[in-house]
Amino acid sequence: MIRVFQVGSTGFLKVLPIYMDHVLSPSLTMEQFITEVHHINGNGEDAGVVYSEMQDHESDMENIVSRKRRELFYPEGSAYRVEVGGRLSNLRTSCCNEKIREFHSQFYHLSNMMLVVCGIIDHEK
Repeated sequence: MIRVFQVGSTGFLKVLPIYMDHVLSPSLTMEQFITEVHHINGNGEDAGVVYSEMQDHESDMENIVSRKRRELFYPEGSAYRVEVGGRLSNLRTSCCNEKIREFHSQFYHLSNMMLVVCGIIDHEK
C-alpha cells in the first residue's frame, strides 16, 4: 500500500497524475538502482537506501520476534512464513535491476490497482 497525503484538493489534483505516472511508468535506471536499492561502497560495504531500510527492519527486535514466530508456526513453503519485503541476505546476491523491471511489468498495472481517495474533493474534477 502506498499513501499520498495532500492538504487541500487543488494540490492533490495536481500531484495525482504525476504520482500515478511515477508508479505506472518509472524509469528504473541502473543509476537509480545503485542509489536507491543496493551497491557496494568504496570500502567494500553494502549500501543503498533499500539496503539500509532492510538492515534497520531486520535488526528491530519486534520484527525479529515476528519473523521467528512465523518460522515456527508455518511450514516450509507457506507464503505466510516468508518476509513480504524479502531478506537482506538475498539483496546482494539475487536482486538486480532487471528483476525489478520484470516484477514491475508483471504487477504494476491499472487492472491490479485500487485508488481510494478520502477527504473533501470535487469528484467531477
